[in-house]
Amino acid sequence: MARTYQIFVINESDAPQQYALLNQVPSVTPTVTTGVWSNVLSVFSLEREDTVLFTLDDEAYGFVGSSTKTPGTDGATVNPSDFEKVILGGLSTTGEEQKGTTLKTGIFQSLFKFTGEDAPLGGEGAFCVDTPFNFTVQNALEDNWVFGLGKNIAGQPVAAATMTPAPSTSCQITPSNVWYITYGQYVQGQILNIDEARTPVVAIDFSQLPAEVTVVQSQDGTLSIRW
Repeated sequence: MARTYQIFVINESDAPQQYALLNQVPSVTPTVTTGVWSNVLSVFSLEREDTVLFTLDDEAYGFVGSSTKTPGTDGATVNPSDFEKVILGGLSTTGEEQKGTTLKTGIFQSLFKFTGEDAPLGGEGAFCVDTPFNFTVQNALEDNWVFGLGKNIAGQPVAAATMTPAPSTSCQITPSNVWYITYGQYVQGQILNIDEARTPVVAIDFSQLPAEVTVVQSQDGTLSIRW
């Protein structure tokens, strides 16, 4: 059963603010030469002294789709066309090793799509995405094909991390339970490097913190965690 987490955000600054939720990019092997990018999972605007609740859990999805621009380009957003819920590798209830889901992909009518599942090959804490041989990275970049990790936010799967596919690759994707809150002008699905955010960012590591935390923005703009 999925574990649920809650992040309350309180605006104690001196102006209305818009807050954005992101997930730390997953560990991906082999290395993706074109990069792994965070997606804005959810945004919410708050007046002064107002509070918003972001609800999330540890379920994971694979997704395929396209982007409006090449990931890493200013203003690029992701458009998922399909989500598939996955099982992460680990130990079963009987203590036996259980491999994570393997999702197969293919190209149909110039679209990058899921084609089913293969034998489970995901390592510990990971799932796997296999790509076909009949394309190049340049094809993927020109057609803005993307795939990646999806997360469950308020009961709906949304894109959490985006990457460009490479041919004949078996990608091991290991999600992180570190989340970020920032503020500013963001849109859901926006593709970005969280390290280049123009406003303060607070990291919330639910492997070290309780399942319910509060993030407060103070009058000087700083973000802090309370629990």
